[in-house]
Amino acid sequence: MNDILSILDPRFYDIADGQVAITCYDEFAKGKLVIPDEIEGLPVTSIKELAFFDCGSLRSIIIPEGVTSIGDSAFSCCTMLNSITIPDSVTSIEDRAFCDCSSLTSITIPEGVTSIGDGAFSGCYSLESIVVPSAFHSRDEANRIGRDATGDLWFHGRYTTHSNNTQPPTTPTIQPSIRMAPVIMVQGEEGSVKTIEVANSPDGPWRFWMDVTATASGVAITDLDGQAHKRFYRVRN
Repeated sequence: MNDILSILDPRFYDIADGQVAITCYDEFAKGKLVIPDEIEGLPVTSIKELAFFDCGSLRSIIIPEGVTSIGDSAFSCCTMLNSITIPDSVTSIEDRAFCDCSSLTSITIPEGVTSIGDGAFSGCYSLESIVVPSAFHSRDEANRIGRDATGDLWFHGRYTTHSNNTQPPTTPTIQPSIRMAPVIMVQGEEGSVKTIEVANSPDGPWRFWMDVTATASGVAITDLDGQAHKRFYRVRN
């Protein structure tokens, strides 16, 4: 079921300077929410802090093109949310925006996002894939985005952790890695050919992926987005 009508209730948004900000929502709404790109003929440009906080029955949300910011804890504690579409227009995702969205399995953050707040994906324990802009491709950034202090998501590989901070479980929980859209820069004499190999483990098995040829500048830049599911890469002559 698509729930569009209730968000048009004037209680749920503010208008200022010819733009609409979504400020709150009916916490008992269920199913799929499609946020309209216009309300009262004006563009929806922001989702304010706590706007969808604790909407525990929402399963899917589509954010329209034109929204530029997602506020602090905007979707925090949406525990049934398993699908969300973030448009290319978004540039800012604030602290804890998706904190404790424990059913969210994957998310792609557009390359145009320049700010991601602390703990934006803290407690997203079902995440199997998260693609983030190149500006955040570091282990420190992955840890900061994953949670406020020590990190639920890691830049490299998978790791084990306890499901709570007090009593460790009998079998540690395997958490997913943070998954990025990597780029390899291959250096060499102009016209020289290098082979890129991929593997799911540093111990292999290593498999041929593609050959790249160095340019006049001595560098061939290869976008590995299509192989982002792989864990490790190496270059050989």
